[in-house]
Amino acid sequence: MPGAMGIALIVLLAIALGLVVADLYRRARRTRILQVPGGLRFEAQRFSVQVQRSQQELQVHCRRGVLTLPGSAGAEPVQSGAVAHTFAAVGLSVEVRSGTPATAGAGQPGRNGPYDITLRGADGTSLHMARVNASVAASFKLFYLQVRHWIDKLEQRLERERIERLRLEEEAAQALQHAELVAGLQAELLAARPADQALSAADCEALAAAQIASWRQAAGFQGQHSAHQVDGNGHMVWFVDLLADGRITLHAEQRTLHGSLRGASVVAKNGGLEVGLRDAHWTEEAPELRAFQILKGRSAEERRAWKERLEILRNRLDQEALA
Repeated sequence: MPGAMGIALIVLLAIALGLVVADLYRRARRTRILQVPGGLRFEAQRFSVQVQRSQQELQVHCRRGVLTLPGSAGAEPVQSGAVAHTFAAVGLSVEVRSGTPATAGAGQPGRNGPYDITLRGADGTSLHMARVNASVAASFKLFYLQVRHWIDKLEQRLERERIERLRLEEEAAQALQHAELVAGLQAELLAARPADQALSAADCEALAAAQIASWRQAAGFQGQHSAHQVDGNGHMVWFVDLLADGRITLHAEQRTLHGSLRGASVVAKNGGLEVGLRDAHWTEEAPELRAFQILKGRSAEERRAWKERLEILRNRLDQEALA
């Protein structure tokens, strides 16, 4: 009997140990994705990642990891073991790959093998977590795909804002340069006249001609088709200068652009034409066109002729780009 009791005890201990091992295995594989105030949180046994949308950052806590900061000698880790670090969302990249290299003749590593997870910030900081359970790594990869969608939208918005700031700075510089040009021309024109003598129509056209000459010099071409309107102070209201190969100069609202009709928009609007051109900052990801209002006040026949001319050249350039 004592022998039987001993055997039973061993069996019970084995069962209990098996249950403990099974529970530890389940815990090692268990993950959760939680909605938290202002963001999203991924939880696993060894690490957690929390997205803070308002701060545009990700907070990472792991029990075992290797953190390397930019500029550390020889890229030596500056912290290993338990790590807590906050990454800026913009510029973040995440790599999830098998941590078991394939051996000769063995093919690719098994899908159930351990995985390595590496997070890299835009500043060069990296956090490496080795030998992560395959199921946990797969769940984290799905979580990151959700987060990546948010990061992509955030990066695109910030890039649009950066481009818009550059455009505003360029437009401010153009407006100042244009104002200085006109002021200098006016001073030369009125130098030998009484102070109260107004500019004549001929004076205004002379000022317009000088402005047009400066833009043509900057563009490097003189258009075969041109039109403009100048106000009573000699300031250019709008200007269009078009070459047969599709190159064009537009000026309106103290903004000037030397460009091409490729990808341009041409719309009849507010008694004139609105022409949108690609500028130096245009990309497929940021396809905004810079719009110029021209030909306002001209006859419907003239506007129609210009619209047809612009559209023909634009369509030809677009077709050549696709060929």
